[in-house]
Amino acid sequence: MDRRAYVSRAQFFGAWSALIIAGCSSSTNTNSSDGGNPEGGNASDGNANDANPDTGTSDTGNTGDGGDAASSSLGFTPSNVDVSKLDLTGIGDIDLIGPGCCIGSDGSGFRCGDSTMAKYTVITQPNQIKVGVYVARSWRIEPNASITVCNSFPLILVATDKIDILGSLTAAAMGGNAVVGGFSGGNSDAPGLGPGGGGTGSTANAGGGASYCGIGGSGGITSGTASPGGMAYGTPEIVPLVGGCSGGGGSRNGGGGGGALQLVAANSVSVGAGAYVNVGGGAGMFTGGGGGSGGSLLIESQVVTVAGILAANGGGGAGGAGASDATPNNLPATGSPASSGDAAGGQGSAAVTVNGSNGVNGNTTTPLQAGGGGGGAGRIRINTLSGTAILQGGTLSPDATTTCMTQGKVH
Repeated sequence: MDRRAYVSRAQFFGAWSALIIAGCSSSTNTNSSDGGNPEGGNASDGNANDANPDTGTSDTGNTGDGGDAASSSLGFTPSNVDVSKLDLTGIGDIDLIGPGCCIGSDGSGFRCGDSTMAKYTVITQPNQIKVGVYVARSWRIEPNASITVCNSFPLILVATDKIDILGSLTAAAMGGNAVVGGFSGGNSDAPGLGPGGGGTGSTANAGGGASYCGIGGSGGITSGTASPGGMAYGTPEIVPLVGGCSGGGGSRNGGGGGGALQLVAANSVSVGAGAYVNVGGGAGMFTGGGGGSGGSLLIESQVVTVAGILAANGGGGAGGAGASDATPNNLPATGSPASSGDAAGGQGSAAVTVNGSNGVNGNTTTPLQAGGGGGGAGRIRINTLSGTAILQGGTLSPDATTTCMTQGKVH
């Protein structure tokens, strides 16, 4: 591993107010120059405590301004975590290899690398959501490695040098099962969970898709009023670090929300060609479940280079057959196709389309069961020294031209 001495860096200091949840309409564009001043809005805690059990691991306390100590460790003050309260003694280089590896956000570690080279702690955000934090000198995900983040806490990976992703890193929902701070699919004939949960369906009408930055699609109807997509929430800066929400339940439950993942490195973060990071939402369950919304991905370093894929897409809505979970690319998750007795579900968000599409209406004469709405886009944020990431043919979904993918400066 590279043991070069750190280059000297200008010291930037920032203080973040403890903002909780604001509407998506406050998003900045991709040329935003200020990553350290979250925008205001109506407070909402976005409580995911049902997905954040207390593991008994020591808690470093509420996050806040790391001050001189935090800045001296990284060259800037990161969002959501006070580096001055992390134990940096004995940390080393982590090289993650092989398929099928899980990093436990609850502190259960990982078996595809030397976990003794990292230190773990739990922090509590101002909204009382607990977050797992691993810190090492460097993190490297090899090309053959498929790394999945497990357990319920949102996760922050910190490196005092660099993070290189050459394989895959996934914190995405699968069907109604959410991890890493996402909200799991609720019950049938019930609203989706979380501040952006999709509207309630029924045995006749399908559930609405979940929202985060993008809005979930409405569920199709057989009669009466359509179940709407959820409400947009969160901040463009992803402060605090919160995951995606679940779609509304129809005859079955909605899809889970994508996870909440933050990558922080002193010198650089790179996502190589062929590599990806995925925090997508899950598919609604047939029949009539709305798709889950994409989660959140926050990357902070002096330099960020993306030649691979960053994805926070929504899941597909369910009709009669199975819908698709969000995929790690810029293609929408498919809703359930129309089949005998069931209408089609809505597609999830992807690329420049940040809202999920509506489910198709059913009828009482065929009869035809209505399809669930597709999930809306999550959020991607990149903060660098210059305020602009280096995109080397990489793919961002939601697209960099949308308000759901923003950039800013570290301080």
